[in-house]
Amino acid sequence: MIAIREKALGPDHPTVAFTLLGTARTQRATGAYDEARAHYERALAIVEKAFGPDHPAVAAALAGLAEVLLARHESAEAVGLAERAVRIGEAGGVSPDKLAGSRFALARALWHAPGPARDRDRARTLARQALDTLCTIQGRERERADVEVFLADADGAP
Repeated sequence: MIAIREKALGPDHPTVAFTLLGTARTQRATGAYDEARAHYERALAIVEKAFGPDHPAVAAALAGLAEVLLARHESAEAVGLAERAVRIGEAGGVSPDKLAGSRFALARALWHAPGPARDRDRARTLARQALDTLCTIQGRERERADVEVFLADADGAP
């Protein structure tokens, strides 16, 4: 699918980026983290060039890339990406469920980050914000359960 769209539209077309994002989500879900990372990074470059640094599509690529890094236990690197995704989302144009996902990614990154990047109080706050949002959205039971498990563990930790 990617090759077809590249041939028809050119390698830097936004539609190619959206196809890359979809492919990366599938790869992340199946544990193909190296491939997912490469596709998220390429999509990020395309959407930043096409739409500017503060577009919701940029937030989607950043959040997805942060999720890949979290799955690979690279929390320190995930913090900056998730932080930027949250900042874009809070500025507007990102759906509430996507903003909640970015906040939860940032919460997990901050929780597990080494050294000065670790901020467990802020991680708890972000996770609670994500949970509050997810409780208002139908069909987000799995995501809500993930946040609840995180908060249960976090509330019992120092």
